[in-house]
Amino acid sequence: MSRDDFEEFLVDHLPWLEHLARSLAVQSDGDHHTLFSGTVTTLHRRWPTISPPVPEVRRAFATTVMLNLARTGRRRAHARCEDLADDLQDVLDRSLPAEQWADDPAFAIVRKESELEVYRAIRRLPETERAIMMILVQGFSWPEIAAMLGMGVKDVRSGVLRARRKLRELREGAGDDG
Repeated sequence: MSRDDFEEFLVDHLPWLEHLARSLAVQSDGDHHTLFSGTVTTLHRRWPTISPPVPEVRRAFATTVMLNLARTGRRRAHARCEDLADDLQDVLDRSLPAEQWADDPAFAIVRKESELEVYRAIRRLPETERAIMMILVQGFSWPEIAAMLGMGVKDVRSGVLRARRKLRELREGAGDDG
């Protein structure tokens, strides 16, 4: 259970660890570098406690650590509303209520164009501002958004102002092109 054992384990299992990190990153929309480095860090810290000290047990431990890191990353991403696909429909439903125009074929075309415009504009915002705006349109207050994203209310306010300015610029830029 020496440092040499740890280095030998890493050398022997490096391709497998990298492959596992890439696979889990794809499945969980995460970053494989974060999964890999987090797993190696945890392995190094817990190395003396892994028992029995055989490669199969250590490999199983590494797998469990990486799976848990991927799950944690996915939960955090979902909590911060980085999953825009689910929230986009809510935004569009509020902006274009389908009930009163559902039978009009022209409405379907206008709705689809609006969906694309909103989607493109939101996707062009930086990650933090995108998350703030997606939560804001759901009716949450600035303090609630701050608590959800783990930031200060002033940071949320600044993010809202920046995002609105950028969305306005994007909308005006699209109007100039047409």
